[in-house]
Amino acid sequence: MIAGLSIGTELRRFAKGRLPRIALVALVFIPLLYGALYLWAFQNPFGEVDKLPVALVNEDQGAVVDGQQTNAGDRIAGQLIDRGDLDWQPVSHQRAMDLVGNDVGTPVISIGDVAFFGPVVTPAPKGEAAGQLWDGCVLVAGTPGFYELKRSRSAGPDFS
Repeated sequence: MIAGLSIGTELRRFAKGRLPRIALVALVFIPLLYGALYLWAFQNPFGEVDKLPVALVNEDQGAVVDGQQTNAGDRIAGQLIDRGDLDWQPVSHQRAMDLVGNDVGTPVISIGDVAFFGPVVTPAPKGEAAGQLWDGCVLVAGTPGFYELKRSRSAGPDFS
């Protein structure tokens, strides 16, 4: 019988040395470690979203409805802030324009010290697609010299 083909002979030879035992332990525990780190990293991906600073510009001047002054913008802004799902930070329209420049419109996104117009997307992506869009925004914001990316709209707003 050929010794290299015998399973028992190979196992006995494997069990004799110290290095093969260390290799076996590494083969078992390294994948377990990677799996545990992966599960830990993705157990609650939205757990810290309430700390994400988001500027809120409210330029609603209010109106008279049924003889009473009402300001829906203040009411909606207050509800957004009270919900606490994001770190809403009321800012002026001028502050937003100072970040991005006056030759663009709104919405304005600021990532660190870089701000740009957009994105304007219809319908708004959800789930993983929204995360991929955000990752793309972060990528272009981190690209020195990035200024503009635009195309004409072929559809109206879709709020579904």
